[in-house]
Amino acid sequence: MRYFVQITYNGKDFHGWQIQTNANTIQAEMNKALTTYFNSGPIHCIGCGRTDTGVHASDFYLHFDSKREDLDNAENVYRLNRILPFTIVVKRIFIVGEYQHTRFDALSRTYEFHIHTEKDPFLLEGSLYFPYELDVDKMNEACTLLLNHTDFTSFSKVHTETKTNI
Repeated sequence: MRYFVQITYNGKDFHGWQIQTNANTIQAEMNKALTTYFNSGPIHCIGCGRTDTGVHASDFYLHFDSKREDLDNAENVYRLNRILPFTIVVKRIFIVGEYQHTRFDALSRTYEFHIHTEKDPFLLEGSLYFPYELDVDKMNEACTLLLNHTDFTSFSKVHTETKTNI
């Protein structure tokens, strides 16, 4: 059976999504929790994308395969959340078709960047403090330039499994 798992996480204590030999990552924590809790041999999950060090995800999906057919229930969500760090939360687990893939079947990805102009200690972890006047018209004008481009290969790794950078 293939399972999708919807999670959310605060990445401040992690070196991104993807496993690294020298740092703690979200993928490593998820593999450890899934393997420990389901106790059915090593589980290696695959994420819908990657995040960099310190980056958060409010709606992230991963998948893993298991011979068990009883993993998609609220009790398992609850128990996984009990053993995961507080900064990683499982929202739901559900069965999908055996060929569905969280990375290649994703319909969209959204990235948010936040700026605040008034000093606020509660925004420090999720927003850039910029105490100067913002020229929103100029910012919007600059953003429209991005609409003239569709190929973002220069921002991507080469020789990967990705089919397109458009």
